[in-house]
Amino acid sequence: MARMAQLTHMSPSRFAVLYKRILGASPTEDLIEARLARAQELLTNSGISVGQVAAQTGFTSPSYLSRLFRRRVGTTPRDYQRRHR
Repeated sequence: MARMAQLTHMSPSRFAVLYKRILGASPTEDLIEARLARAQELLTNSGISVGQVAAQTGFTSPSYLSRLFRRRVGTTPRDYQRRHR
């Protein structure tokens, strides 16, 4: 977010406020949603482990990915992978 704010010649806080006002979600929320969407794609199509999916999608750990995934998708990454392969 700091880089995007810099590119638009705004402070990070001002950028975040305007981003949310215009797009309806914070930059962080959009980033998490994009990462989770990519994780779903990898879990469905790649056959790689949850740990590898976490690393490739920018999550700090497999457990953090699992926590967010379950909260937002409604199932664990492993169960999602089993059902969608």
